[in-house]
Amino acid sequence: MYAYSELYISSAQDVLGKMLEYAVYDLNMKVEEIYKAFLNSGIAERFGVGEPKFTVGMSGIELASQVMHCITGEYVYVEAESRFERSPEYWAGWAIAYYEWYRNIPFKKLDRHIPIQEIDRRIERRVAKNI
Repeated sequence: MYAYSELYISSAQDVLGKMLEYAVYDLNMKVEEIYKAFLNSGIAERFGVGEPKFTVGMSGIELASQVMHCITGEYVYVEAESRFERSPEYWAGWAIAYYEWYRNIPFKKLDRHIPIQEIDRRIERRVAKNI
């Protein structure tokens, strides 16, 4: 049984992917840094149960800002660069959102078994092979 409707998974994947991409490329954070903030903010649990505010009600940029506000007490915003292709970080977020939903395993538990930086590295290698 899934935590929320299949109708929302595509949006949830896009939001989480864009959050990671924005944090890495526009906020100059490491993928594990923003992901740990996501896990520690309390938002990961709410996202994981399909709370619409996070899965469909925010952009990835807004989600990153909300995560940082929960951790630091300040909202963070930097103008996002335009991208024509999705980054490995985007695809890592996209994949982990789907896997978390499909298997109904909390993000924190998943991170203990396969950290986000490992997912990111694997995707990066696959992208490099296809260039």
